[in-house]
Amino acid sequence: MVSVTKVSRSVAAGLIAGVAGWAVFMVLWALYPSRNPEVLGLRSGAYEQLFAAIFGAVLGLALGFVEGVNTGSQKQLVRACAAFTGAGAVGGLVGIYLGQMAMGLIGGSIPRSDLGLLAFLRMLLARTLAWGLWGVVAGVGLGIALGAITGSTRRLQLAAAGGALGGLLGGFLFQLLGVLGPLMSYPVQTLVSFTCIAVAIAFLQALAQEMFKQAWVRVLVGRGEGREFQIAKPTTVIGRDELADIPLFGDQQIAKRHVLIQQAQGRHTAVAAAPGLAFAVNGQMLASAPLKDGDLIRISSRELEFHEKASRQYSPATAQQFQQPPPSYGPAVDIAPGACPFCGQTKDAYGNCGCTVGTAQPTPQAAGQAAAPQTGAQMFGQSPGFAAGGGPGFAIIAGPAAGRRITLAEGQSAGIGRSPDADIAVEADTFMSRRHAHISVQGGAAVVQDDGSANGTFVNGSRVTQQALRPGDIISVGQTQIRVE
Repeated sequence: MVSVTKVSRSVAAGLIAGVAGWAVFMVLWALYPSRNPEVLGLRSGAYEQLFAAIFGAVLGLALGFVEGVNTGSQKQLVRACAAFTGAGAVGGLVGIYLGQMAMGLIGGSIPRSDLGLLAFLRMLLARTLAWGLWGVVAGVGLGIALGAITGSTRRLQLAAAGGALGGLLGGFLFQLLGVLGPLMSYPVQTLVSFTCIAVAIAFLQALAQEMFKQAWVRVLVGRGEGREFQIAKPTTVIGRDELADIPLFGDQQIAKRHVLIQQAQGRHTAVAAAPGLAFAVNGQMLASAPLKDGDLIRISSRELEFHEKASRQYSPATAQQFQQPPPSYGPAVDIAPGACPFCGQTKDAYGNCGCTVGTAQPTPQAAGQAAAPQTGAQMFGQSPGFAAGGGPGFAIIAGPAAGRRITLAEGQSAGIGRSPDADIAVEADTFMSRRHAHISVQGGAAVVQDDGSANGTFVNGSRVTQQALRPGDIISVGQTQIRVE
């Protein structure tokens, strides 16, 4: 999908740069006109090289500004403007030098007064090739700047191709417009030509990069909604750092380098940039996950949509290989008939085993004696003993503690965390905070509440602070998922 916004910004920048470059040319032309009556233009090749360097710098500044604006980062804006301006000046200078050589070899001996068809075609070829060389070198210079900033050789190649096509088009128009003679004055001829070459370079570079991009990310939720970032290098950094490839600002829960999107053999994988940093893919908290087109990546309060042409092109049958594989919790073992697959104990007549919690009958109480409330530690101990017919149940369906189940009655609550003294202690889940969240039953309804965790609490893939629960809801804390029953 081509980003119309990015292409439009580049075209507008090229238009402004073309007019600004023409204004510089007209000042130099008024101060240093050619002494040869047969030739319209600047006094000598040195002045043409000076103009070409200035023109390239102006065009580079305009395109660098657009590149910086697309990232939404002030630091990247300054860096892009500086890199593009310098690269544009060098590219324009070298390009015009090579173009002058080509012009001299092909059409330098043709006097301006010669209006024959062959002479015109020869000059048209000479001007087109000369300006094409100018454009391709300028495009390569801008591409080098873009490649240095983004680390992408692919974007360098596309920028150079756009510059070459833009230069060829500008040179062709310049010579073609000159045929109109009195109907097309030299200032108008140069205005149209310089504007065309700048717009063509800007447009074709942007269009080539958009049409041939292989993977990109679009911000769905959070600051910069709708902004798109192209993924075109081996490792793309997502984080709060202004120099990150995909900067996400305004959320202190996001690390400066939070997630890395790694590219290998045309496919992409998202991995945590450091141990303890978590993110969710399609609502599941993970430390690493292969990505496919349409995946939703959530990092704290930010949500990104990943797009990839490679996985989009597969048929439904072969696309199954890109689906997230089911979690594996250890090697397969032989389970005896009637035994629990988690603890290995034989189930009783009620279907209970050593890891079953909340299904056994309560201990009979003396008449008139109230049952003592159970603590979270008792609820999650190995011995079954929660009141039958109580409130909602909660089953851990994914994560290091998968297979455990509890039931809470009215007024009871259970804390979830990595701390050993948490009611639901999952010490092996390194993405969980020590005291991550707690669930409770209030007024007959189950409620989950985040306790200030680092990586957040999610219900059905959406981050929550406090949320009423319904049967079938999935609570995600760290790498652990709990289903409400």
